[in-house]
Amino acid sequence: MCGLGLRLSPCRTERENDLDRLVQLARQTKLDAIHTAIAKAAEKYSVTILSDCCTTVREILHLIALHALSTRAKLVPSSEVL
Repeated sequence: MCGLGLRLSPCRTERENDLDRLVQLARQTKLDAIHTAIAKAAEKYSVTILSDCCTTVREILHLIALHALSTRAKLVPSSEVL
């Protein structure tokens, strides 16, 4: 995959394969996951976040971030995707 992270720049693979969804995992829910999911470049995708493949320094912060993301992205455990 290309374009993951804070910068979702168009790439040849995306255009050639006509991709329409972004399945995401992140180092930090409160930073990487949120910023990627709400990025302008992500608007053209159906965004799915693997909720058990990201975290942050405290569980409560992780849960708050996931709740905030729930209006923009589908939250699923990795077992549903892998």
